[in-house]
Parts: sequence; structure tokens; C-alpha cells
Amino acid sequence: MELPAHLELASAWREIHAQLRQVVDASAYETWLAPLEIKDWDGAVLRLQAPPGTQAWVSKHFGGVLESCAR
Repeated sequence: MELPAHLELASAWREIHAQLRQVVDASAYETWLAPLEIKDWDGAVLRLQAPPGTQAWVSKHFGGVLESCAR
């Protein structure tokens, strides 16, 4: 996914969130995925920031669905 401009990245992130809402239970989405923020985009890898203490849990339980929705 190539997103050269900041606005395009923000738009893509909104689309990813919309897809996540469709595939994840509403309470799980609100608790674990809604708080995620973009940390970095290097043109190939999108890095997300999770609230302190939740990074490993979110990665373990939602990493696959996050990757699927980001493609």
C-alpha cells in the first residue's frame, strides 16, 4: 500500500478502522483497537502505538486481523 501524503495515510487509517469495526466485536473494538494510533509509516510498514501495557496483548490477539484489514 503506497500512501505518499499525510492525508492519504489518515484516510487509509479511517478505512482500516471501519473494516475492524465490521470484523471485531464492538466491545473488543472499543476496548483494544479504537485506542490505537499511527506511530510511523515508512512507505512499506505501518507501525501502530497502543496504550502502555497493552501492546503485546493487542499484537497477540489482534495482529492477524489488523494485518488483514490493512491490506
